Amino acid sequence: MPSVTAGTIKEKVQRAMGDPSGTYIEDEDVFGWIFDAQQDIAKLTECFTADFEITSVADQELYVLDVALLKVLRLTYEHRKLERITITQLDTVDPNRDIAGNNGVPTHFYLDGGSLGLWVKPSTGVIDGIRIRARVLPTNVISADADILQIPDLFQQDIYRYCLIQARHKDESPEMLVILIEEWRQKIMLAKSLIDNPHDGYQSVTDIETLVDYTSDWYT
Repeated sequence: MPSVTAGTIKEKVQRAMGDPSGTYIEDEDVFGWIFDAQQDIAKLTECFTADFEITSVADQELYVLDVALLKVLRLTYEHRKLERITITQLDTVDPNRDIAGNNGVPTHFYLDGGSLGLWVKPSTGVIDGIRIRARVLPTNVISADADILQIPDLFQQDIYRYCLIQARHKDESPEMLVILIEEWRQKIMLAKSLIDNPHDGYQSVTDIETLVDYTSDWYT
């Protein structure tokens, strides 16, 4: 479970900038950067997981998903795992699924934009009958020292680096800031790729060497 507080990151950034009192690098600045960094890291690494519950409605096929959801890992209906199917496959298997009364106990699900579809449509409503395990974005607003970061502690150094980039270029060239943040993102993606594929040969070795001055403890 995450245990690092926003205050820990904030104090570290302000000290590094020679502004421990937060006169120039204000608390609200750092809190906003922490939130943005967590969002980026969650998107790039899919490191944050959460559970959702949705109440099914009789004869209703589509359900709006939480906007924070990135990827469905597992979906059950009344504790039975549903298999994923595409809309194209479903149109082939059951082209007449819109006919009234064509319902029962769902066995499959599909994703359509920001909505979840069940097949077949539930014949009855079940409170919290749909349960989803998913990769998600952090949603808690960071507004106080005591707020706990949502993504794993192993990304603490990456959040600190993101905030430091923002602090060093506050009120300076926005173009340069965009370039530096993109480099930060690319290094996280490269490190994740090397962790996921540790035996890709010589290229992996040379890539790792380029990360020596960047990587957090978790990369090494």
